[in-house]
Amino acid sequence: MTRTVPAVFSGEVSRHRPLIYGFSALWILFFHMTSRIPSRGALAVLAAFQNLGNCGVEIFLLLTGFGLYTSLSRRPGAGEFYLRRLRRVLLPACIVLALYGGFTIENTRRYIAYFTLVSFFTGDGPSWFVPFILLMYLVYPLLFRLQKKRPRALWALFALSVAAMILLESCRVITSANLLRAVSRVPVFLLGCILAPTIDPASSARPRGFWLTIALGIAAAVLCVLVHPANSVVYWIQAVFYWFVGIAAIQLLTLLAAVLPRLRWPGRFAYRFLAFCGGISLECYLLFGRMKSIVSALLPGGISARTLRVDWLAALCTLLVGFLLTRLCAALTRAFGEIRIPE
Repeated sequence: MTRTVPAVFSGEVSRHRPLIYGFSALWILFFHMTSRIPSRGALAVLAAFQNLGNCGVEIFLLLTGFGLYTSLSRRPGAGEFYLRRLRRVLLPACIVLALYGGFTIENTRRYIAYFTLVSFFTGDGPSWFVPFILLMYLVYPLLFRLQKKRPRALWALFALSVAAMILLESCRVITSANLLRAVSRVPVFLLGCILAPTIDPASSARPRGFWLTIALGIAAAVLCVLVHPANSVVYWIQAVFYWFVGIAAIQLLTLLAAVLPRLRWPGRFAYRFLAFCGGISLECYLLFGRMKSIVSALLPGGISARTLRVDWLAALCTLLVGFLLTRLCAALTRAFGEIRIPE
């Protein structure tokens, strides 16, 4: 594999993955806030950073490709792999879905649609991400075999996914926003799978082209800001830019992760906070939209006057409820596993 793909990431990525996950989760929350930073004066850079928050998904999918490869390499059983992944995604998603509509017979169709690709076409369900990531988990053991035996076949799949993304959008075959988001994220997940075997967790040396990838990512970020969707840019072009931004962000975060512990207690606190957010990154992604609705309903005053308060209170509530949700899921999983079937 290392002969066909040069190393892009150092082993620091594996070491600091929780911190990088946490940053991507917070970046996505920042992007989904209702209040927007004005693009003028000194705030222009912060506004651009908020508008690029979609790249948090790219970071998440790249890291997922790395994590799945490590997981199956250590414990090759496909059955145990599926059980771990479904438990990690399906259980919190089921609980979060109850916050959206409650468990009623009338919602059965929506529940099924939410966890399957049907939601891409019907629009049911609060998020496209859960059915998408469940599908990636489903096919990953096959991708893992290709990683081990036919790594060049992954490049062929990557090329096909890019071609499909361009063709489906150019021919206006896709009308669902959820489906468009999912199709545009398949290549970056495959890219994470391609790059995963090149990461050596035992090495902290920076690979060749480290600073070049950062420079390309910064250039792609500038282009993303200049060709904003408001300027009618083709979606797949922006998706390609996001790949470079995501890779550069991961590189910069590995540098940040190495520096933070040296900054005494503020740096250590920041590291632990980001790593904490990384541990509840999926829960944050699932919960934030609902938390905004709940906080907005509870706060008095006009919506325009309290938008900023709603956003930040919702973010804090998301972190708290996300933490409690992880503890609840862990307790349920442990209790279920401890049940003994009588002989």
